[in-house]
Amino acid sequence: MQPGPGQELLIVVGGNVSYQRNQGAQQARGEVLYFLDDDCQIDAENLELGLRLMDEGHWAAVGGPSLTHPQASYWEHFFGRILSLRLATLVTQPRNWPVGPPREVQGAELITCNLLVRRHWFEKAGGFPLELHPSEDVEFVQRLRQLGGRLYHHPQLAVWRHRRS
Repeated sequence: MQPGPGQELLIVVGGNVSYQRNQGAQQARGEVLYFLDDDCQIDAENLELGLRLMDEGHWAAVGGPSLTHPQASYWEHFFGRILSLRLATLVTQPRNWPVGPPREVQGAELITCNLLVRRHWFEKAGGFPLELHPSEDVEFVQRLRQLGGRLYHHPQLAVWRHRRS
């Protein structure tokens, strides 16, 4: 993905995803931060949709699902399908499957490999916790909500990625 006019793409390499996200946010100049993982593939419309949603609802954060990449292995698809089942994942199902209408959420539905956050909310929350991985996203969005931030999930704001081995 190449950044458009007024956009920048920052890549921060390291071994602590919370630290990397915090460093990227610190280096970024924009009002909206879009956190993606290095293995995510997105449609060109993702950023446009995400920014439009941020403006329309004045959300603190907007996100969508992380879907299994179409070129993934049999086992990746197998485990991706398990993650898509409500019985297996309960309230976190929307992280892995485009389920339900676009809606305001409590936060468990959001995943940080596909999350837009307003800079002032990111700073107000103090960034991602360095001591947590995984689950840094759960703690972060809970803090946003506790501070009064409104959270939004849109099932069409999806990324594709390979499942971890």
